[in-house]
Amino acid sequence: MQIELERTAFPAQSDDDLEALTPLAPRPHKPLWPTLLTSFIILAPFAALGIIIAQTVNGDFALRNVFIAVGFYIVVAHGVSVGFHRLFTHHAFQASRPLKIAFAILGSMSFQGSVIGWVADHRRHHQFADRPGDPHSPVRPTSQRFGRIRGGLHAHIGWFYEQESTDREKYAADMLADRDLVLIDRLFVPLCVITLVVPFGIGYAITGNFGDGVAAFLWAGVLRVGLWHHVTWATNSLCHLIGKQPFKNAAASRNVLALSVISMGESFHNAHHAFPSLARMGVDRFQIDTSAMLIRLFEKLGWATRVRWPNPARLEAARAHR
Repeated sequence: MQIELERTAFPAQSDDDLEALTPLAPRPHKPLWPTLLTSFIILAPFAALGIIIAQTVNGDFALRNVFIAVGFYIVVAHGVSVGFHRLFTHHAFQASRPLKIAFAILGSMSFQGSVIGWVADHRRHHQFADRPGDPHSPVRPTSQRFGRIRGGLHAHIGWFYEQESTDREKYAADMLADRDLVLIDRLFVPLCVITLVVPFGIGYAITGNFGDGVAAFLWAGVLRVGLWHHVTWATNSLCHLIGKQPFKNAAASRNVLALSVISMGESFHNAHHAFPSLARMGVDRFQIDTSAMLIRLFEKLGWATRVRWPNPARLEAARAHR
């Protein structure tokens, strides 16, 4: 802070003198529209859920909408987990060009930000995990009142309102050098439109009824986007607050078994922070990691190469009991 610097340079002066000499600079004005847009994206799924519940109570329920929603959820969620996270952020494997492009498009359809921005933010999270500089750490000083609650809310949603951007040149220079990814990054908004329009089109195509298209849009578009948002955000919040810590690492990351299936294996977060570049996060027996299963399939098909699988000796060396 400027006043602190002045105090160091002129220790004999009082605080009142310093206030007169160095008036505080006004905070930069932040535009209102990003806050409104963020709030709309967060609240829209709850509105969709309310409409869906009302329709269901009135007997207007079609199981096909659940199937469409689940299908979109699985495909797009893996676009983030396998594509945005393990492939682009951590280079856990190398993908053929068609596979790379497919995952960049699918991940962009999650409404979680453009591919390069997402990767830059996540790499910064790992560099400063649960320390100053981490964009979404829930960790707060033990002396802070309601620190765990406030930190959890910040990590889950609050950090979006800070409008703090990550330096792409610093954290995602490799992505900026890839023409395919730069193009897809620029197509983020159209892809967000597509992720909502396609479910409507499928619902309408099946029955030819506009209302059924709207129902599919609510289920497989808005509600599906919101559910995956909260599952992903729970990795930032819950997976740094509760759960098991079988591996030693500098972050407060934890494994939350209950989220493993719906997070596509992402909730084995303690293992991930211990071994960020591994293609598998559920590194122990009976830990379901569908993203790793998918990468294994692509490896067998020859579409994924140089896959970084867990090494049992390294795992044991990093166990918390050692």
